[in-house]
Amino acid sequence: MALVPQVLGFHPSESVVVLSFGGPGGFHARADLPHRPAAQQELARLLAGACRANGAPRAAVLLYTSYHERAGVQARVLLAELQAAGLDVVDVLRVHDGRWFEPLRDDEVGTAYDLAVHPFTARAVYEGRAVLADREALQASLLGGDETERARLATSADLRTRLLAGDAAPDRLGREARWLRGRVHEAVRSGEPLDTADAARLLAAVVRGDVRDAAWVDLRRHGARPHVALWLDLVRRAPRHLLPGPCGLLALAAYLHGDGALAWCAIDRSREVVPHHSLVDLVADLLQGAVPPDAWPEPSAGALPLLRDDDRAS
Repeated sequence: MALVPQVLGFHPSESVVVLSFGGPGGFHARADLPHRPAAQQELARLLAGACRANGAPRAAVLLYTSYHERAGVQARVLLAELQAAGLDVVDVLRVHDGRWFEPLRDDEVGTAYDLAVHPFTARAVYEGRAVLADREALQASLLGGDETERARLATSADLRTRLLAGDAAPDRLGREARWLRGRVHEAVRSGEPLDTADAARLLAAVVRGDVRDAAWVDLRRHGARPHVALWLDLVRRAPRHLLPGPCGLLALAAYLHGDGALAWCAIDRSREVVPHHSLVDLVADLLQGAVPPDAWPEPSAGALPLLRDDDRAS
């Protein structure tokens, strides 16, 4: 129970959480607790398949809800699916309002607990890792920015977007892709927020898919955290109509960093603007298929047409 808010980044509610242990990728998953039996069965199959795909030999199930009977049904269905998939299930618990219960034993009394004194919580505080109150708070973390700056970004980015329109010369696109790659590398290395001019240029550059590829060509799982910080900052600052590009890049970086909850929030934010976006849809498919981040192929700059002549490609 102390581990769940640390791996999710927030305290879940009305949720099914599966923690896996012993596998190569440290797979964990959260989903909304379904109401209907058919949906509970489907979720159980999905989660069991995801654990199996990620090579997890052991798992724990936690159901965050006040609904005792619904939790009991989901617990039994999920336990059966996980065991059928060959997993050792170490425990199944229902969690609500500072108490944990054993739904498989029809426990309605429960046992009190206090995460505030747990070593995991203390370590998170010491390391400066914030745990948000709920998923809505995580979604809200993608909002913010100054409206005056957002208006300046929109004006500048829209002008640059027109310069990179569909009939733009290949040389111009190549120069922009190389600049984008270099500026992302510099921002990730320094950790400094972009000024308004560079932020506008990045937001314009990632509108086009062929140019946008240069922004993630150097993204690797072991170094994804600063990419998350860069694109989260730009999502907060971006004008609404320019959100899909940075949202897609934030979703990809968060996925590779192992933060599926943040990746889904970025996907949802993008889909508030447009229902489909190539990079956003790609990351959504990876998450829905429970594809381990380790399976993401490391891209090569030489495979991108606009970067084939980039002397820095290696």
